[in-house]
Amino acid sequence: MGISSDDLAYFVDRAIDGMIEIVRDLGDELACTRPDLPGANSPYAILFHCLGVMGYWGGHTVAGRDMDRDRDAEFRATGSVDTLIQACAAAKRQFAADIAVADPAQPLRRPPVATTWHGPATCCYLAASGRPAVSCGARSADRRAGRPADAPGR
Repeated sequence: MGISSDDLAYFVDRAIDGMIEIVRDLGDELACTRPDLPGANSPYAILFHCLGVMGYWGGHTVAGRDMDRDRDAEFRATGSVDTLIQACAAAKRQFAADIAVADPAQPLRRPPVATTWHGPATCCYLAASGRPAVSCGARSADRRAGRPADAPGR
């Protein structure tokens, strides 16, 4: 069971649109403010990071585009909400174009490289490549319960 590139783009667009509404409602100052919690990120930075994720997994690994990404800097990003919303529109168009070239029967055009993130990338990889996968939530629940990701029923 796979997902079409149109369906994947639809769900990504919905997620991005929901985050756009949040930062728009907050305005520039609050959207760029980190909550007073250990390790927290501002809503602006989270959305900015999501654009980086789209560019990396869709553009770099699937479409094979060069990508100069500074993942750590994504979490320090601040700026105008209007400018971020414009960047979202461009990123959504680019992501749809990038994943349209995915061929699930072939390997990714560029394999993922080591990043500062050392957690599972399986869900992003599988979603971006159009390969079948169980939901990220199920994989996460399996890890918390100590079950292997390939446990029966997964």
